[in-house]
Amino acid sequence: VATRIEGTRPSLDLAAYAGRYHDALSGDARVTMKNGQLWFSYNPRHEGPLTHWHHDTFRVAWTNPIYDMPFKAFVTFVIDEDGKIKRLETRFYDPITFDRVGDN
Repeated sequence: VATRIEGTRPSLDLAAYAGRYHDALSGDARVTMKNGQLWFSYNPRHEGPLTHWHHDTFRVAWTNPIYDMPFKAFVTFVIDEDGKIKRLETRFYDPITFDRVGDN
């Protein structure tokens, strides 16, 4: 919490972050809109609502965490020079980079 930068906003409208993402080792992840809020889904234990943290970083609170995982994690979106989402980066246990591969 001490490193959170207050007063920032996402660079894009929330709907722009929604899409399909892929990592060669970890597989697919999706970001969707549910009732006006972003939702991250990687597998049944790694899914939950995304809450804006600062800039283009969001915090996900897992809906079904297992015993050895933190209850919350961060998801950071990387925007390219054209103003489009290029990838998302997160850390469950180890860092994972999911490249954007399409819309939902």
